[in-house]
Amino acid sequence: MVVAAGVRAFGVLQALMAETRHPDCAMAAQSAWASMHGLVSLLLARQDFPWADRNALIDLHVTGLCRAVLSGVESGG
Repeated sequence: MVVAAGVRAFGVLQALMAETRHPDCAMAAQSAWASMHGLVSLLLARQDFPWADRNALIDLHVTGLCRAVLSGVESGG
C-alpha cells in the first residue's frame, strides 16, 4: 500500500514536471523527489536538532526546488 501511494505521488510529480517543459523532466522529477525525501528523513531522524520552524523550512525548501526547476526551463537545461 505505501509503495503504491509513493508510486502515485511520484507520478503526480512527474506530471507537474512535464507541465514545466523542463528539458529533462525525468531527471528534474527524480532530483526533486530525492531532495524532498532528504529533508523529510532529516526531520524525522534528527528530531533533537534545533530546526527552524518546520513549516517555514519546508516552504523554503519547496520554493527553492521550484525555482531550480524553472531556471532549468528558462535556460534550456
